[in-house]
Amino acid sequence: MILQVCVFLYTFAKFMELIIDDIKVEVERRRVRSLRLTVYPDGRVRLVVPWLTSMLTAKSFVESRREWVLKHYAAAKERKERKELQYTDGEEHLLFGVPMRLRIEYVNSGSNGVLERSEGLVMYCRKGTDRENRQALMEEFYRARLSEYLKDRLRYYCDMYKEEKVSFRIRQMKREWGSCMARKRSMMFNLRLSKVPKELIDYVIVHEVCHLRVQNHSRQFWELVESRMPDYKDRKKELGKY
Repeated sequence: MILQVCVFLYTFAKFMELIIDDIKVEVERRRVRSLRLTVYPDGRVRLVVPWLTSMLTAKSFVESRREWVLKHYAAAKERKERKELQYTDGEEHLLFGVPMRLRIEYVNSGSNGVLERSEGLVMYCRKGTDRENRQALMEEFYRARLSEYLKDRLRYYCDMYKEEKVSFRIRQMKREWGSCMARKRSMMFNLRLSKVPKELIDYVIVHEVCHLRVQNHSRQFWELVESRMPDYKDRKKELGKY
């Protein structure tokens, strides 16, 4: 099947798109040295290319990896369909990488919310609470737990590397685990970090703290990350599974 190409902006625009067997491939130009193709757990397919790389080269690169893309896209789609959370009694949820069984406790009065107990997670809510509201209660719980951890570990790493205090926010992010605005000394972290092991969260924290010194992903940046976290490559690879 012929690879169809859809270019939404001019030839060297930052964002473009390819279509491979009806699968959309996001194409983003960055200051990188080589092409990088990724299939994310949610099924998104993304190709990062150097600024001066032609679309013909990008097209050939994706075409050469057609089978790999189709295989991993199908697996991601299957996982997504299988793991669509309903926030019901007995369902399994992750908290810092640890599987936790959810128990629903119906209440007639008082505050709704989620608490961590020795036997798992307990959600207190009124009978008839719909999925969207149960999801909101869970996300509120995750946000609080992640905020608590980030606050403690950011302080720890900033003290270790003699960095001044930084502020942070948590939000749902589609493409990144974290970001750093060095001039404002402000960071953003993905709410989904609440589901990954703490040692992987620490990698993201160290990664962003290093951006306070180097505001790009140059060789100098990665050398700084490695000097502060020698096993960062292993942690980064493990994080990719989430």
